[in-house]
Amino acid sequence: MAVDQSDTSGGNATQQARRRTSRITVLGILALCTAPVIASYLAYYFYPPEGRAIYGALIEPQVEVSELGGTPAAAPAGDAMTPTAGATAGQTSFAALRGRWVMVVVAPGACPGDCAQRLYAIRQVRLAQGRDAERVERVWLVTDATRPAAALLAEHPGLQVWHPAPEQLRQRFPAAAQAEGFARIYLVDPHGQLMMQFPIGADTGRIRKDLVRLLKISRIG
Repeated sequence: MAVDQSDTSGGNATQQARRRTSRITVLGILALCTAPVIASYLAYYFYPPEGRAIYGALIEPQVEVSELGGTPAAAPAGDAMTPTAGATAGQTSFAALRGRWVMVVVAPGACPGDCAQRLYAIRQVRLAQGRDAERVERVWLVTDATRPAAALLAEHPGLQVWHPAPEQLRQRFPAAAQAEGFARIYLVDPHGQLMMQFPIGADTGRIRKDLVRLLKISRIG
């Protein structure tokens, strides 16, 4: 029996049109989800208020860190922690903090050098946001098996302290390969992207101003 070629070609055209419509719909949804953060970056870096210098350095390309996490380091001071190799029960990650801006300190559990100053800085920067403080989280990623001192943690209520796998840190934090190691303060955006780093010995007041601007122009997080 002869096949009506016009019917076949018409059906194929209809299917192709439906697929194109589906792709456009998906792309439209993705654009709506990411537009607020993208717009905040564009406004922040390319159209800053006149006379205001940008302090933080944009990390390019941005690094997806949603799956980066580890075992919460909340045991008594002085005990050694066993390094974790992957996501297991009892672990947490940046995925749980989606929708918020996250300031990050990466340092050994003994908190040597300027570690304590960085923890103090991110605490003060968050407090300075006033009513927007709830839009900001703080995370200390512990790089070794040493438990942070209980007295130090008591100075930073609300600070999340995790022990991630070392290879995760090396893969996701660009400063790991540099001479200064992790001696910076980092910022993760509400979509779980590592997007900014501040200079070593960063000025707390200038970090605060950067974060104020990001919170002001961002409709997410």
